[in-house]
Amino acid sequence: MKQTKIKGSMIVTSNKTTHRKSDAYLNAGVDDKQSFDLVHWLSAKTKNQQNLTPQGLRHDPGAGSSLLSSLPTYGQLAEGLGGFASLYALNLQGLNQPHLITATDGVGTKVILASEYDHLQGIGHDLVAMCANDLFTVGGRPLGFLDYYATSRLNQDQFQAVLGGVLAALKECDCVLAGGETAQLPGLYHDGHFDLAGFMFGLVDKKNLLGSHLVADQDLLFALPSSGFHANGFSLIREWLDQRYQTGRVPDTLITQLLAPTRLYPEMPYLASTLGSGVIHGSAHITGGGISGNLVRILPKGATAHISQSKIPVPTWMANFIQEHGGEKSPFAFEHVFNLGIGMIVLVASGDKEVFTNAMDQLQLPYSHIGKVTMEKGQHDGEPICQFHE
Repeated sequence: MKQTKIKGSMIVTSNKTTHRKSDAYLNAGVDDKQSFDLVHWLSAKTKNQQNLTPQGLRHDPGAGSSLLSSLPTYGQLAEGLGGFASLYALNLQGLNQPHLITATDGVGTKVILASEYDHLQGIGHDLVAMCANDLFTVGGRPLGFLDYYATSRLNQDQFQAVLGGVLAALKECDCVLAGGETAQLPGLYHDGHFDLAGFMFGLVDKKNLLGSHLVADQDLLFALPSSGFHANGFSLIREWLDQRYQTGRVPDTLITQLLAPTRLYPEMPYLASTLGSGVIHGSAHITGGGISGNLVRILPKGATAHISQSKIPVPTWMANFIQEHGGEKSPFAFEHVFNLGIGMIVLVASGDKEVFTNAMDQLQLPYSHIGKVTMEKGQHDGEPICQFHE
């Protein structure tokens, strides 16, 4: 194929037929050349994402997350970016009853605040973490991730910052970028605005599967701290900021705290695999809906989660921010909106508290014992609930 530039357009010659490419699409706001260039950039960044031994074990235990890379993995990307579909070669060796697990999520209106203050790399990390943490709740590990990036007009710096954050987070959770879609939609988005969606797939062996089927009376509740608000409640946060800082910028220190990337919890599949589902019964990713809205999702009927408010590790800066802007004395008035400093809640068998805490201490991971689960006799048909105590 021969290409020659003429007057800002392009003549493409093939099979002795000459076609002149129109600039009409570009004039309408869609720069397809830049889109192709950025896809090539991303392809180069993701080349050789996995390097597996025939047994499915990594040569370098430090690659990606040190926790997940110490476990067997389940395949490799055979053919990825650039085509119409990706190929992932599964390696199910050692799995007795493999289950495919999937998750999808976005980062909501946090992208608006991140764009306004040019904190974009963290948004890519958020996108991966919101999906990966959902997979971690069942004890599974992620294998592949796909992103959807939609904007008014492609901005190279913006795109590379966001996708750079995606790639960094994928490395942290030992997952590959299997594909994605970039859409230029002038008229649907305002200039400079964009939105994101993520899609992730993974595997879990049934023997390591966590969930409500394992939850039992007197199970202990352990909270794993968040890195901040993660990616939920930002419509309210932005409204508060607009009210407080009508004529000026939000202080840099506060913006950094608000836009801290969502923490990943690769310890969950590691603990499920090494300690077993007899010790770890379940876990809840605390996202939109807060503690009570998410913990009940992994409780069986008739269960009550008893949570001590005084033991919840609400960061001082977060409590102050909520109290100052929300007009409420206690941050627990917004428990149904924010995570209050908890990113994941783990349910542990009542007799295995020391086993769990010793494992967490060895991994040098923080945790807080915040309560327990009870199963009331005669109440097994009732919907699960959360009760907060002083």
